[in-house]
Amino acid sequence: MGIDLGTGEPTRQAGAAGSPSSRADRAWFSPVAWLVAVVPGVLGLITGGYHVGRPPIWGDEGVTKAMAARSVSQLLATMPHDDIVHGAYYLVVHAVETVAGSSAPTVLRAPSVVAMAVAAAFTALIARRLATIAGSPYPAATGLAAGVLFALLPAVIRYAQEARSYAIVTMLAAITTYLLVNAIEDGGRWWIGYAAAAALTGLFNIFGLLILVAQGVTLLIATPGLPGVAGRRPAGVLARWVLAGIAAVTVLIPIVVFAYAQRNAISWMTGQVIIRSAAVNLARTWAGPEKLFWPVFGLAAFGVAADAVTWRRGRPSVTSGSVALPWLVLPPALLLVASQVHPVYDGRYVEYCLPALAILVAWGLTWLARLVAAAVPSLSRAGLAWLGWLPAAAILILLVIALIPADAKVSLPSSRPDNLAGDSQIVAANAKPGDIVFFIPMSYRPVEVEYPAQWRGVRDIALAQSPVASDTLYGTDVSPAELLKRFTHVTRVWVYTQPAYAAYLDSARATPVDKEEMSLVARMKLVRRWVDGDKMLMLYQTR
Repeated sequence: MGIDLGTGEPTRQAGAAGSPSSRADRAWFSPVAWLVAVVPGVLGLITGGYHVGRPPIWGDEGVTKAMAARSVSQLLATMPHDDIVHGAYYLVVHAVETVAGSSAPTVLRAPSVVAMAVAAAFTALIARRLATIAGSPYPAATGLAAGVLFALLPAVIRYAQEARSYAIVTMLAAITTYLLVNAIEDGGRWWIGYAAAAALTGLFNIFGLLILVAQGVTLLIATPGLPGVAGRRPAGVLARWVLAGIAAVTVLIPIVVFAYAQRNAISWMTGQVIIRSAAVNLARTWAGPEKLFWPVFGLAAFGVAADAVTWRRGRPSVTSGSVALPWLVLPPALLLVASQVHPVYDGRYVEYCLPALAILVAWGLTWLARLVAAAVPSLSRAGLAWLGWLPAAAILILLVIALIPADAKVSLPSSRPDNLAGDSQIVAANAKPGDIVFFIPMSYRPVEVEYPAQWRGVRDIALAQSPVASDTLYGTDVSPAELLKRFTHVTRVWVYTQPAYAAYLDSARATPVDKEEMSLVARMKLVRRWVDGDKMLMLYQTR
């Protein structure tokens, strides 16, 4: 179906107003329409919620737990100084914990589980809508395939079971894309919703605004292929998109300004980012098991190729390929290119691109079904064209079966970078009266806040002001001279650091206090060392 980008009204092609595909797409109260969204959504709740409390809380989640425990006024006071990019997320988790009356891992991760389930539902809706626009005879099947595949991807489940903002950003990116497609098709108030959703995406993750770049490319691809109607120019929708994008970015300017001032929060990103290896690693992570890499991306590429062929033949430009391919590729590519100047790339920051992969794979399966039906004309003559979906359905089932073992692994305790509870139990079992602790760097301090019973009696003598009192994430440290004074009569020291602590101390990120702390323990005897993923505990005592 062609679209008049000036009015947002469909032209008289396949899928135009009054056609079967258009009527089916707008039948919101039909069982099929609801099932397309509900089945993936419920599946997302199941896959994300199953064993959600099993993985231990790790470092980043410890920060979430510590921040969510603060009052709203304390959170608002902290944001101008620290972590404003996650401020909205902390407020959400705080509200959930207040209602639930608990900060257990299950409660802490509940917003992420729900968000990924909603993202699965909207992934299905986007795929169905785009298939309808393209005049596909299988829009519901396409939507279900996209939503189900998305809900079963290990990377999706991994972040559905993590108390950080990435699942919510993924949900908002999917909602934003769905609203964009509807705004292009129908115009009107869809643009208002689109602008609001885009702003929320950026609010929960500044890098989420990169989806606007991808959607701009989508419109640039679409505009030449979509004729005007009744003298209206296609540039009308492009202008509306620009206004909506400007509105979304404008309301976030204060957040962006504060975030730039707090850019030291990502100073842990060091070293050169090699674009090719980072992109391959990201693709492998998204595909799930290694054996699915080529099937998943092969089907996605097939869907894009099919779109390219139909586009050249004058078919609709707003297709799965024109919407999902820029969404999948551009945000990671832009961060990787920017990281050649200063490291800003991390795979977590572009998790919100995963719905695009599921949509492209589903579209590839749809085209496989269409090719089978076309290759066997007798199916269509007998009214059995739907049987063309059987090979595609078989492939989808095989993908699901192959994903199940990988899905189970992401819920294992070993799936997290570290285990704050386990580290705290080591201290509780081995601590003695008079012990002190050095956190190197200070960003590891939340472990003590989260498990006070285990750390009780172990003094943090480097702490000048607590995190709450200083309106910061980690508190403030004393001066090296004051630390030396407080070190008098100390006989045993716990050091909570990273295995590569020597490299950290040689970097520009190490503070004078960090270096003074290690200088003090260097004169002592190392009693024992415990390594837990990317964290390490060392116990020193006087010789």
